[in-house]
Amino acid sequence: MADELDEQKAFLKWAESAALLQTDARQGIARAQRLLALRYLRGRGVPKDEAIAFYWMQLAAQQHFALAQRSLGELYENG
Repeated sequence: MADELDEQKAFLKWAESAALLQTDARQGIARAQRLLALRYLRGRGVPKDEAIAFYWMQLAAQQHFALAQRSLGELYENG
């Protein structure tokens, strides 16, 4: 029971930070877009969704954000 409660609390913290990232990502902040993409890839605070992750990573990469470009290349490489 305690483990389940701790898991729920951890998910809520991930969800709260994901909501903040989403706000910044929508404003065009490349770093937030990349981090949000990683959240969608891993299902941390948001439902796991590779298509949405790809979308956000692509937006960040288009802004010449090197880490996002690298991550996008890895997404292409790994399918």
